[in-house]
Amino acid sequence: MLRRSTDQIIAQILEICLKPGVAKTNVVNRANLNFNTAMPYLDLLTGRGLLEAVPGKSTIYKTMPNGRKALKALSSIEDMMQERLD
Repeated sequence: MLRRSTDQIIAQILEICLKPGVAKTNVVNRANLNFNTAMPYLDLLTGRGLLEAVPGKSTIYKTMPNGRKALKALSSIEDMMQERLD
């Protein structure tokens, strides 16, 4: 099994957070990461304005408009790379 690239993990997190009300635990579980691995990604994405962290009893993450653009670009790149492998 191949390891995922940083770009693939970022794209997966952005996609997961498209759904409303996604808590950190949901991101960790759905992206198949552990908390220690997920936090730097979540911090990076929120710091770059691609994700919004809504504080509360449990922090909720939402993909921002720039995050949607980044996800679209990452998906396009992934598609182009896949075509070259086929």
